[in-house]
Amino acid sequence: MANKNKITTDAILNADCRKKEGRILLQKALRKIKAFEDVQDKIKIPLEQLEDWMCKTCNRYDVRPQWVNILYDVKKDGYRLYSLTCITQVKHEYIGTVYGVTIYELIAKMVFLIFSEIKKNKIKRLTDEQKQAVK
Repeated sequence: MANKNKITTDAILNADCRKKEGRILLQKALRKIKAFEDVQDKIKIPLEQLEDWMCKTCNRYDVRPQWVNILYDVKKDGYRLYSLTCITQVKHEYIGTVYGVTIYELIAKMVFLIFSEIKKNKIKRLTDEQKQAVK
């Protein structure tokens, strides 16, 4: 039987971070990643730590974030909407797209998407040969 209190990856990636509840949910989800589990609950995980994790992970796994887009026409309500797409490095297959109203939210959601796909075994480790080929 599935845990009814378990929050799905989609719920996290679709969290509205303009609201406090969405920001709290995203921070809680990020702390499930070993690299961030020791960050104090009261503080936001620094953007630099998220970037470092993402870069190290992209060097080890068949994953590559690409193409940040800014959707200017969405600013009617005072927010811009950014998007970031993720593909595999070897075959250039689509993994997913995340959206955010800030660059921080965008990177945090991409980190969680990558983490989630690795946990589901949908993103594989690169072999040494593949690492050389994608450089």
